[in-house]
Amino acid sequence: MMEGGLKVQDLCTYFFGRTSINKAVDGISYEVWTGEIMAIVGESGCGKTVSALSLIQLNPPGSQIVRGQVLWKGRDLLRMGSDEICRIRGKEISMVFQEPLTALNPIQTIGQQIAEVFQTHERLDKKEAERKTIEMLEAVAMPDAEKRAKSYPFQLSGGMRQRAMIAMALSCKPDLLIADEPTTAVDVTIQAQLLELIASLAKEVKTTVILITHNLGIVARYASKIVIMYAGKIVEKGDTPTLYAHPRHPYTISLLKAIPRLDQESGKKLVTIDGQPPPLDHRLPSGCSFHPRCLYASKKCKEEFPPFRPISDNHEVACWFVEG
Repeated sequence: MMEGGLKVQDLCTYFFGRTSINKAVDGISYEVWTGEIMAIVGESGCGKTVSALSLIQLNPPGSQIVRGQVLWKGRDLLRMGSDEICRIRGKEISMVFQEPLTALNPIQTIGQQIAEVFQTHERLDKKEAERKTIEMLEAVAMPDAEKRAKSYPFQLSGGMRQRAMIAMALSCKPDLLIADEPTTAVDVTIQAQLLELIASLAKEVKTTVILITHNLGIVARYASKIVIMYAGKIVEKGDTPTLYAHPRHPYTISLLKAIPRLDQESGKKLVTIDGQPPPLDHRLPSGCSFHPRCLYASKKCKEEFPPFRPISDNHEVACWFVEG
């Protein structure tokens, strides 16, 4: 594997209840190379965020990483002690969290929190760290950056907090950036600016990016490969042009059909996916978890989860229907 890339193998993160096991992440595997942007796509509750948090041992309370490997520069992040993983977080690997209000420290100003990253990982003095902090806030289009640096998280709008989170994550130009819905609560114009900033980092500094999003339009423009998750598992993965042009799993096909189109006939109803994603505990359907919502489900789909099969060099799918 190329230096700086990430290889995830059979990652499982479960929540253990008194009477049930919630398999939030159930045996996922993928690779993303240096300087590449890979998107993880799926409905809410499919395990996207838990899988990303597990990569750097930030899996939520009550959950446990049951098995798997996360190989980063030849090292398994899951086998590292707390001191070693803490040195990597923020420096080599940064994360933009989905909920900035809960991720930011409420009793420190935005400027103090970003400056702390420079002081901890870059060993800058206070004055230089403050200068670099203003530069980063300006880079993410924070209005009146010097003033906002002195603000506390509750004094900022949702969009401003999100920009502050992105500024913090990009401060040390990380080798790997995990971006969990990075444009949440940000207007369309600022969305484009922030995504272009992330894309330029991937291109110029060779930062590897894992982009978690519901927005398939963002995926088409910025990601070079896609992983589709459903009910804790990966059901399809491949390079973006191939997967968009030739989706093979019924779930992927349904997601793409559900995208609103500007050229859509006026008055035509939007396409939806019937049913709801299943709970990830003992009530999870047998076989392929998508079969209760699938138009092509057969008896085999209800009995056994399909193995991954290659469609082409850069395209794999887990579906019995493809076999037929």
